[in-house]
Amino acid sequence: IFKHCDCFITPTFGFLPSDFKNEPKSGDSLEEQLLLSRFTFLSNFVGFPTVCVRAGYDETTGLPISCLVMSRPWHESTALKVARVIETFSQVKKPQLHFPAIFSDKNLH
Repeated sequence: IFKHCDCFITPTFGFLPSDFKNEPKSGDSLEEQLLLSRFTFLSNFVGFPTVCVRAGYDETTGLPISCLVMSRPWHESTALKVARVIETFSQVKKPQLHFPAIFSDKNLH
């Protein structure tokens, strides 16, 4: 894989995130598990240095999407540098819908 490139970039998941208005994917079926892990499988199985980074937002739902940056063995710095560039150029938006943290300060008292 790395004879002609320094890193390999793929989507993190095999499908876009769903919003709560539509039926969310549960990951329970074998088909959904294969879709979920089809890009992460290589780095998990072979052990390539991999970083997951924010890459933008789905145009339909507005939910964040991410990508995986994999580099050759013992070149973690390459994956981190490429991920930093992707993160720098990806847009950051304030969420339209926000759920408060379960353990916020006001819930502790």
